[in-house]
Amino acid sequence: MIAKRTLLDRAPLLRRRLQGLEGADGCRVRRAVTAEDLAEACRLADQAEASGPGWRCVSSAPGSLHLAPPETAVFVAEADGQVVGVLALAPDTPDRGLPGDAVFGRELDLLRHMGTRIAEVTHVALAPDGRGLDVLTALWQACVAWALDEDCDELFVAVSGHYERLLEEALAFERWDLQRSGGGGDRLFGKRFSVAGARRRLLLADARLGADAFLVNFFLDANPYRACAAGKGASGAPAAAEHLAAAAVG
Repeated sequence: MIAKRTLLDRAPLLRRRLQGLEGADGCRVRRAVTAEDLAEACRLADQAEASGPGWRCVSSAPGSLHLAPPETAVFVAEADGQVVGVLALAPDTPDRGLPGDAVFGRELDLLRHMGTRIAEVTHVALAPDGRGLDVLTALWQACVAWALDEDCDELFVAVSGHYERLLEEALAFERWDLQRSGGGGDRLFGKRFSVAGARRRLLLADARLGADAFLVNFFLDANPYRACAAGKGASGAPAAAEHLAAAAVG
C-alpha cells in the first residue's frame, strides 16, 4: 500500500531518477493537451473514482473530470507505455471558485480575503502497478513547476483520510486541521501547500533525509519543468503548457 511507504523509504530511488543514473526506473509526466490525451485522463480519473480494478483515488472533486472548466491543467504520468497516474489543477476564478468550496468554502474565502492566489489539486489517481509514491512524486514535481510559473501562492487539496498523512510526509503539505464529511459521508481533510514557503519546508525535510537529501533540487532548483522560466516571451508569460507537454522525467 502506498500509505505504508514513506518518502524516507523511496528517497534513494527518487534521487537516482533526479540524477539520471542507471536503474532509476522513473516515469514520464506530460500535460494533457490533445483531445485524445484529455479523454484518456478523464477515463482513468473516472475509473479510480468508481473504485476501478486497483486504481487508487487520492483526491477527487465534485463531478467528473469531463466537466472541469477549460482552464483546468491536467497532467498524466506514463511508464512502460501505459498511463499510470493522473493529476488535475483547477485555478481559482471569480465566477467558478474552486471545487473545494462545497466543503471548505469558509476557509478558502479567508485565504481569498488576504489576497491569496489559490489553485486546487483534484482528481489524483494512481494505477495499481506498485510504484504509487514514485508516480505521485513525479506528478507533484510538474505540479509545483506549474504553480511557480503561474505565480500561485497556495495549493489546496481535499484528501481522504487514508492519504492525509502521506501528503504531509511525502509532499510537504501543511497540516491545516480541517476535517469535514464529504457528500458520500467520507471523511475529508483540507490540506494546503504554500508555494512561497516551499523551500523552507523542503529544506527541513531534506535535513531529515540526511545523505539522501534531494527535495529542494528535485522540486525547485533542478526541476526540469521549470527550464522554460528563462525563456518567457516578450509579454513575460511563461511557456509552461508547451514545456510541460514535451518534458519528461526519467
